[in-house]
Amino acid sequence: MSTDRDNDTGAELFVGLGRRTFLLGAIGLLAAPGQALAQGAKRKFTLEDRFLPVGMDSAADLADTLEHLTKELQEATRRLYARFSEMTFDQMVEAGIQTYFLAPSEIARMAGTYRQEEWAFVDDRTRRFWPLHNEEYSLDAYVSHFAAMDGRLGGQSDYYLHPVSYGVWRRSPDDAPLPASGRNASLVPARVLQHHDYPLRANPNGLSDARGTSSLPAKTGGFTFASGRFDEAEMNARARAFRSPLLEAPWRHVDEATVKYHWQDEEVDGLYRYTQERSRLLQDRGASLRRDDIDRIRREAGETPWREVASHRAGSVA
Repeated sequence: MSTDRDNDTGAELFVGLGRRTFLLGAIGLLAAPGQALAQGAKRKFTLEDRFLPVGMDSAADLADTLEHLTKELQEATRRLYARFSEMTFDQMVEAGIQTYFLAPSEIARMAGTYRQEEWAFVDDRTRRFWPLHNEEYSLDAYVSHFAAMDGRLGGQSDYYLHPVSYGVWRRSPDDAPLPASGRNASLVPARVLQHHDYPLRANPNGLSDARGTSSLPAKTGGFTFASGRFDEAEMNARARAFRSPLLEAPWRHVDEATVKYHWQDEEVDGLYRYTQERSRLLQDRGASLRRDDIDRIRREAGETPWREVASHRAGSVA
């Protein structure tokens, strides 16, 4: 992601929700130039097929890296929210729409066909709903009946929330003994996509039928990857030229079931060794590793296994 020295908009800048259409405004986080943190301090991008270790030469190195990134994130977030304070209400709404709308654009990026102008606008047909989706309607229809599910009709949503991680299971309001009635909001059956000509009539001429506008500033910055910062043309060219053995035979069809039941196969072991090439402690260990093996390897390197660290932390909290 980019800093505020560029007019980066949409998913490049905003990780949030637009209030009228998507909850409470464009609330987001602008990541530091390192782009994003995944497991530990590893990074993975469209133009990479494996995680890149960052600051993982030692526990001290990792701690220093995370401290540095924390400071950068705090400063970048402060600058981003300063920009939010200058945005109009409609701009915050559009930013939230783009955040959701740009999700499938990663496919175009990986295919090397991404065009910013094809994504950075609100369709004129969507604009017709602007007066309807006012503040009061959105808080009731979206927040209470979709996101939080705390309204009287919260159970009408078909949106699935995990009962454990989200602590909900079609909860009924006011502690009533029965769950709220559900699955009555999908008024258009999905079969229209198969047996009706509506999908063909929506945009019969493709993108030429999609016309719209945007009140957000145009994106002027590049696209950041582990291998550098590129403009749109170079990003697409690199994506089209990108090759990985993970996407070719014999590994392209290896899935989790294959790994689970055929981990001793030479092909599966080779896949593991390829993905482990950049690992400081697991390089060339293959597919036969178990948790106890990983703990032993860490002890041999003079480091405390993560399982023991977590256990000690849990004991301290208790």
